[in-house]
Amino acid sequence: MADPISLGLSAIGAGVSAMGSAQSSSAQASSYKYQAAVSAYNAQIAKQNANYAVLQGERTAEKYGLQAKQQMGNIVAGQAASGLDVRSGSNKATQESQQLISQMDQDTIRTDAAKTAYNYEVEAASATAQSQYYTQAASNTESAGTLGVISSLIGGASSVASKWMQGSQNRLWGN
Repeated sequence: MADPISLGLSAIGAGVSAMGSAQSSSAQASSYKYQAAVSAYNAQIAKQNANYAVLQGERTAEKYGLQAKQQMGNIVAGQAASGLDVRSGSNKATQESQQLISQMDQDTIRTDAAKTAYNYEVEAASATAQSQYYTQAASNTESAGTLGVISSLIGGASSVASKWMQGSQNRLWGN
């Protein structure tokens, strides 16, 4: 049987349900927004690490190049001190081999740095995609919250209307 108390409680219940739905979706959306911000920050860090890896690789290659030139100078000086012709024969071939090995080592250093940078770039892309996912999830959660509020209010209104009709049929409200 519908009475004024049950009508009031139904209306209050609908309001509380709507508020709960709004609060829940707001909290979840805030969580997603936080996760999106963290992922975006992680992407930024990964991009910085990629740049750092390339720069560090280049510095290492340059340092190695200077050491290789010093070693080449020592080879030529040693050959010349021994009274050998440094511009021909096996002495020249030794110098060319040393130069080739040094260049290959520098290329390897740069290649390793590029691989490290690429891994950071992949990490950055993944974090960016994760950030976009969380941003979309926050938006979807906010929309779902709005629909939840509307649904609670409509359900509550329907319940109140049904109880009102019961009360009217039982002549609780008068003629």
